[in-house]
Amino acid sequence: MKVLHLTGMRSTKFGSLEKWYLVLAEELAGYGATLSLHYNERPRSDAYRQALEERGVDLLVSRPPASRVAQIAFYARLIRRQKPRIVHAQFNSKAVYAAKLLRAPQIYWTIALEVSRYGCFNKMLVRLLLSRISQCFGASEQVVKQMRRNGFDRSRSSVLYYGLSFGYMTSGRLPAQPPNEVIFCVVANCARVKGIDVFLRAFKRILENYPQCSCVQVGIDVNKNPQYKVLARELGVAHKVQWVGITDHAYDHIRACDIFVQPSRREAFGFTLLEAMYAGKPIVATRVGGIPEAVADGVNGRLVASDDHVELAEACISLIGNPSERERLGANGRARVVEKFDSRVMIRKLLREYYGLRHPQIAERDRAL
Repeated sequence: MKVLHLTGMRSTKFGSLEKWYLVLAEELAGYGATLSLHYNERPRSDAYRQALEERGVDLLVSRPPASRVAQIAFYARLIRRQKPRIVHAQFNSKAVYAAKLLRAPQIYWTIALEVSRYGCFNKMLVRLLLSRISQCFGASEQVVKQMRRNGFDRSRSSVLYYGLSFGYMTSGRLPAQPPNEVIFCVVANCARVKGIDVFLRAFKRILENYPQCSCVQVGIDVNKNPQYKVLARELGVAHKVQWVGITDHAYDHIRACDIFVQPSRREAFGFTLLEAMYAGKPIVATRVGGIPEAVADGVNGRLVASDDHVELAEACISLIGNPSERERLGANGRARVVEKFDSRVMIRKLLREYYGLRHPQIAERDRAL
């Protein structure tokens, strides 16, 4: 049986989402199924492409056209060529429309972005779209609530956390860091919703109180997107910020830090939170989207209002001089991610949706968990 995942995205690194697909391929192979994986561009990581090849994944690469109607036709041609039993669209409603038009036997849709409030016409389109979908997943409980407010059928919408692939959370040598400094780490791309500007303003206040701090930012190529490097210079904190860029080794930098910060304005959930929890790091994050489902305020981190650099700075400052509290929060986070966010458990939940209880290996694998 062939399962076709339409990612609707680019892969710029060998990160946790990429590792999730490796686990999916491994689990599908246990049922005699194969995975075909479509990206809009060729994945940049050589290691990731090699890992996909080793697991027998059929990697498909082609860029969809710009217009919505042309995209539906594009995905319809792709699905017709592949002839999959299961079509699973990630993020991408146009791929769902295409699968529905072709009457694909099983259609699944994952929404991993926060859902804006729809008008009446869009709600009608959603109901039409969902009429032949097997199940629609949200990346967090918050996303599922937003989906249901917008007309998604309660019986066919549920949460499916991506989770973390613990077996792939290996690390190389820790990056060299200045001695006797408290190190902050922020992992995010350059999108405004990630709140890097908010953190930089908070970091200025932090340095005014604790000049021995420094920050490592992972995920922004400042040569192509220099605006935050310019802002850091204007705020007078540039000498304390290291811009790592896009890398396969973000987890190494997370392990090397003392406090992990997620200053997002919007966030459906966030893989990097789980990585920081697994590394045993205390987290300071905003109270938006699905973040509170991973970070419990006072248990494994501190939650603050979004777009408030003063509150963000104060939460960070409260942890700088309190290493025992950082250790307590980090240990709680490690225990929480292992208990609740194992990607293999989540993927087996997905396979139960794919196969139902009719497959003889389902019950056996569940008992082994």
